[in-house]
This record gives sequence, structure tokens and C-alpha cells, in this order.
Amino acid sequence: MSQPLKILTTVGLALVGAACLLFRAGGNGDADGGGSPGLYLKLFGIYLPTLVHVFVFTGAFILAGALKRQSAAGYVSLAVFLVCGALALWLPNLAAGSSTTAPAIFWRGFRELSFASLDDLMGHTREQLIGTNVFTSGLVLRLVRFLAFAYTYHYLNWFSKTSIIQWHAVSAGRLVLVATVWIASVGLYAVNYDVGLYWLFMLSMAHVLLEFPLNHKSFLEIGSELRRRLLPA
Repeated sequence: MSQPLKILTTVGLALVGAACLLFRAGGNGDADGGGSPGLYLKLFGIYLPTLVHVFVFTGAFILAGALKRQSAAGYVSLAVFLVCGALALWLPNLAAGSSTTAPAIFWRGFRELSFASLDDLMGHTREQLIGTNVFTSGLVLRLVRFLAFAYTYHYLNWFSKTSIIQWHAVSAGRLVLVATVWIASVGLYAVNYDVGLYWLFMLSMAHVLLEFPLNHKSFLEIGSELRRRLLPA
């Protein structure tokens, strides 16, 4: 192994070790896991693979494209994205409570994200929610409405980027693989909802990690364009 590679490996292992210690130190306050997560765990373990990924990174991607192309439509798109997110979160809830088990299933998969978001975005701690029916609460339904908008917009935004992702240029073999994974995933949900949820969570996490280089590039482009416009030559 070359010397530079040894140095990089050592630094990488040190960073992984430091991250593990920070996650350990920032874990739940109670021994039984009932306490609130620490700031580090909340940011990187809860928000980064969820809200930051689908809302902040999506907004950064839209802004980077608008700056790069000097597109008025791009700026309008970003404004609409932000306004819709704010309205979804803060407008009063007018929908009737659901009579199905869907809210309970959602809560089981997004419990920690929901508690963290209710605290940080809407100013209601876990203690304040004691005695609240989280499946019918207007406060919770507003949060769920925002999450539904953020996730749906993120998915549709990527499917619409045909010139970037080149969906029409995907090989037949890859299309067969994608179709097979999709059918298998739906089948898992049909057989056992929990297994299907865990399987899709694994695919989702892989998607989040693989997209980091693109997110990094988006922020670099935003910084570069802002420096070019704001700083004198």
C-alpha cells in the first residue's frame, strides 16, 4: 500500500471512529431509549437521510440550476417550492381524520423524524404531546402534510430531469433490473408490510448515500456562482 493511501486510510478510520463516538455521546438520554436524541444524532441520524435529503438538497439542486443557467423560471420554481413547503406546514388542517390504519403505519416508520420535527419545526416537545392522539391531531397532520409534499416533490423532480438522468438512454438490461426490483418490492409489501418497509428503507438509504457526490457538487456550484456575481473580478 502506498504512503498516501495509508494516510488516507488512517484518516478515514479516525473519522469513522470519531463519528461513532459522537453518535454514542449523542444518543438517547435514557437507558431505555426513551429520551430525546442529541443534536448530532438528530442531525445526521434523523434529518440528513430524510428532510435534509428530500427538501434542503432538492432546493439546493433547483437553485444551482437556476444560477448556472440564469433562468428566471428556475428562480420562480425555487420560490414556489419554498412557499408550498411553508404553506403545507403552517396552514390550518382542514382534512378529516383518517378511519384507516394508514396513519398508525406511517407513524411507526417515521416516529423519530416526526417527534424531532414537531419539536424543532413546530415547537412541541414529546412531553407536550402526552395524551395527544397523534393519528388525528391537527398539529401532526400538518407536519405529515409537509413531509408528504417534500417527499413527493423530490421524487417527481428527479423523474422530470430527463435531460440529466437520461431515462430514455437506459439500457434494456437496467430497465429489466429496475422492473424486477420494483415488482419484488411490491410483492414484499403484499406478503409482509414490515419486511417491505425495511427493504425499501435499505434501498432509500443507499439512494441517499449515493447522491452525496451530486449534493456536494450542487453546493460547490452555488458557491461558485454567488462568488462570481457578488465579488469583484
